[in-house]
Amino acid sequence: MKITAFIAKKFAKPDGLTGVMVSYVMNQMNRKQYRMVEDHLALSSQDTVLEVGFGNGTLIRRLSKQAFHQLYGIDISDDMLRLRARKMPVKFLKIV
Repeated sequence: MKITAFIAKKFAKPDGLTGVMVSYVMNQMNRKQYRMVEDHLALSSQDTVLEVGFGNGTLIRRLSKQAFHQLYGIDISDDMLRLRARKMPVKFLKIV
């Protein structure tokens, strides 16, 4: 497998040690977008939030500090699901 295909695969479905490293890189790349989402959402205690493709959960963790009724995350990567579940008690769903 070419290195570019390997990297693309890890970005699509992070797993293992390289998946953790890729999720860190994605967080660095997405910092501005995370802040923009936080700034433009006006969550109330009646809102339900679903983050699709939450990776290692940086945005979902940040959103959990705001008021909301329910918070859900969906991700295709088993490793990212386990990583976030260990760090934060959120209801997680999985796409197969």
